[in-house]
Amino acid sequence: MGGNFTNINELGLALIILAGSLTLALPRRFAPIPLLAVGMYMTMGQTLDVFGLHFDVLRVMLLFGWTRLILRSEAADIKLNEIDMALLGWVFVNAALYSLREMSAAALINRLGFVYDAVGFYFFFRALVRCKEDCLILIKALALLAIPLACLMVLEKATGKNPFHYFGGVPEFVPEREGRLRCQGPFRHPILAGTFGAVAVPLCVGLWTEGKDRVAAVAAAVASTVMVVTSASSGPVLAYIAAVVVLPLWVLRGYLRELRWAAVGAVVALHFVMKAPVWYIFDRISDFLGGTGWHRSELIDQAITRIDEWWLLGTSQTSHWMPYKLRLFDAADITNQYIAHGLDGGLATMVLFIAVIALCFRRVGLAVRAADMTEEESQAEGSSAEEAPEEEPAGAIPHYLPWALGSALFVHVVSFVSVVYFDQMVVYWYMLLAMIACLPTGREDDRWSPGVVDRERIDGME
Repeated sequence: MGGNFTNINELGLALIILAGSLTLALPRRFAPIPLLAVGMYMTMGQTLDVFGLHFDVLRVMLLFGWTRLILRSEAADIKLNEIDMALLGWVFVNAALYSLREMSAAALINRLGFVYDAVGFYFFFRALVRCKEDCLILIKALALLAIPLACLMVLEKATGKNPFHYFGGVPEFVPEREGRLRCQGPFRHPILAGTFGAVAVPLCVGLWTEGKDRVAAVAAAVASTVMVVTSASSGPVLAYIAAVVVLPLWVLRGYLRELRWAAVGAVVALHFVMKAPVWYIFDRISDFLGGTGWHRSELIDQAITRIDEWWLLGTSQTSHWMPYKLRLFDAADITNQYIAHGLDGGLATMVLFIAVIALCFRRVGLAVRAADMTEEESQAEGSSAEEAPEEEPAGAIPHYLPWALGSALFVHVVSFVSVVYFDQMVVYWYMLLAMIACLPTGREDDRWSPGVVDRERIDGME
């Protein structure tokens, strides 16, 4: 492992310095916005290698972020909850089992990078997102940033050239499949660009239902839809459909248990009705939407059939799973996030990853139930004796934000069947988990601010 190397160009360096400085200087609730902007407008082709350790621009930004947290002691008062503990368990079990299996310095460095990203990004957002207003600020920032990004992807579609090519890491000429240009913007793959758009839709709806910034919310929802369309990928289209289906189910929120059992029953019924196993439904869907549905279905089938090869410690030997393989890695093309974690660290890692998702859904359900308490009880829990409760904006749908966050989580869950996050998408994934982790569940010690003190507000009152 040699010395240092960088391919960050002059513009990239200037933007990183500017964004890093803003991260250090902005008020707490605005501090994550520069990180979101860097992820949406710079590619992962801008990298810095320090003695064999690989730092893309987001990892560099994370250094700025944690420098801020340490200098201002903003992470010191986090009260760990079940989601935090499950995430830590998933990350460290993944890293330990992967390293134990491979027994090499390269594998250890690889997993240290995974831990750095997962723990670093999640707890960065966890320390700075403390209340409903913090969530809305980040969602609004994401919405406003998505609008020009969608315009650039339209330009990419019209010209056949990716304007983000200047930063490296993405091709100059837009890839084409079945006569359609597959735009990707700054993301490393068109599926990831379209998935970002699909996940953003529920967040835009959540912003709209708050009765504020509705113009920005509508414009961002349209922009997100444009990103899905210009990516020309079936996975994001399926995720977008999932968002459209789950968002209106808010009116049935009192029947969440029945909805879950109905979904399980539908899957079981499909399994017995279909000639092939139920996971070949993705193959059937691709007949209508296009794409590589057979690959997704066959990958699940191979993972189940060959579970003896990976259940204990995972495996890196998958070239025999499919009739074709990746030339560079001599392995099957793993396009399923759940299976990818199983191959990293066995069944234990996969189960822990699913447990993180399940706990997030549980917290969303509890938050929705707590938000549906009577107005008098909600005001008593959310306001002090000296402070008048805030009124709902005119025309707002009350208490919808937890459902919007849960809907975005559901879109991720659907997307994980068709893609593995390996670029800036991980930032927005951990941001969503952190926002869900701070949702109030109705317990006396578990409100919007999860055991932390908003020093800025106290300082302002003084």
